Amino acid sequence: MEPFGTILGALGSIASLVSLVALWKTNKPWLLRGLLLLVFFLTALSSFFSFKYFTITQPEAVRKAKQVELKSAAQAFLKHNPIQPSYWEPGQNEGIIKSGLIILELHKDLFPDSYSKIREDIKADIEFSQQHRDNYNNRAAMDAAAKNILTIFKALAGED
Repeated sequence: MEPFGTILGALGSIASLVSLVALWKTNKPWLLRGLLLLVFFLTALSSFFSFKYFTITQPEAVRKAKQVELKSAAQAFLKHNPIQPSYWEPGQNEGIIKSGLIILELHKDLFPDSYSKIREDIKADIEFSQQHRDNYNNRAAMDAAAKNILTIFKALAGED
């Protein structure tokens, strides 16, 4: 549980015990009313924060928040990268690929199987292109991998 909720729960319990002891020891009604108000206030505050903590930490809410974060990251990625990978610029394609993989890795808990498959495909394309440096196959493999990443990010961003 959240430390703040635990502290409020403890304070509420202590206030309850203090008011119980005060009830036995005193005949002053204003003190009793004040202590009872304190107990009700701390109980309500503790309940409110416990409910907030519960709603924030629900798995569905956490997953939905991560999906929204991934969608905005994909939109930002597409906004800051060229629309089409360049066949003539394998270094630019490699940058698109690696930055895309970084973003996907940050959100791999949303789609672990898909992330693993995408990573394997991209890794195979990169390894193939490194074995065939300075020829058509290098450029084609990097171009295909960059287009793959951009297609994935367009789907994640909700674009056509």
